[in-house]
Order: sequence, then structure tokens, then C-alpha cells
Amino acid sequence: MKLASQILIGIHTVMMALTTLFIILGLVLLLAAGVIYEGDIEGTERFSAMFFIIVFGCYAVWGIISTILGIVAMVKLGKAKCKKDVPVALGIFIIIFNSLIGGILMLCTKDSDFVKTPVPAAAAAPASDAERIRQFKELADSGLITQEEYEAKKKQILEQ
Repeated sequence: MKLASQILIGIHTVMMALTTLFIILGLVLLLAAGVIYEGDIEGTERFSAMFFIIVFGCYAVWGIISTILGIVAMVKLGKAKCKKDVPVALGIFIIIFNSLIGGILMLCTKDSDFVKTPVPAAAAAPASDAERIRQFKELADSGLITQEEYEAKKKQILEQ
């Protein structure tokens, strides 16, 4: 579930970032073209231009918040080692601002969804000479090595 949440939030974050970028670009072009400040634009057209700027300006702010929260959520999920490392508030903000399904999956993660990092085992004690000879004898008995190879290994172990 953790991976699915990361994928959904990531996809949505990229889409929101691109959409926000195009909206901001459109707003900049609109303002740069001077549509609002041209003398030949009257009443309804001026209102339409202002409405466009306000609505899409709000959407651009929403997109920026969504993109930032998506990036934060993906980083938090990537570094999380257990459910306690995933803030509930961040999951709720993801539901509100970013991806509904991604946020729900983020909140529904269980400890079993996180990859456990293996604890390095203590260095294994070297096998005794008798154990090593027994292992080679088993290999010889099963036919994986010849009797001559077994005798050579046995001699080598005993000479050490």
C-alpha cells in the first residue's frame, strides 16, 4: 500500500505541477499582453479577464500547495520505516489538496507495508575442522565431489 500511495501521489503531484506551470504561464502572458489595462476593453470583457485572473490565480496557488505537499509526502513515505513515521495530518492534507486515493492509501498503511531493514547478524563463528570435514564427507557421499577431492580437502584442513 505504501508503494501504491507513493505512485498515486507522485503522478498527481507531477500533473498538478505541470498544470500549475501552464496556468501561471497563461496568467503571465495575459498580464504581459496588457489585456486588462487596454483602453478598448469595456465592461463585460474586463470583468471576464479579471474573473479569469482571480479564478486561475486561486487555482495556481492551490496547485503550488498541492505540489509542495505531494513532494513532502513522497519524501516522508520514502524515508518512513514504520507507520509512526507517516504523519496523519500530512495524510489528511494530501486527501484535501493532492490525491484522494493516494491520501487514503497513505493513511491506511500498516507496519507490514514497510520494508524491514535486516539487522546485520553477528559474525558467524568459523566452523570447526570436524564440521568442515563432515561437510566435505557429505558432499563426497552424495557424489557432488570425488573421493580424491574429499581426501585432498581433508588433508588441507588437518594441515592448517
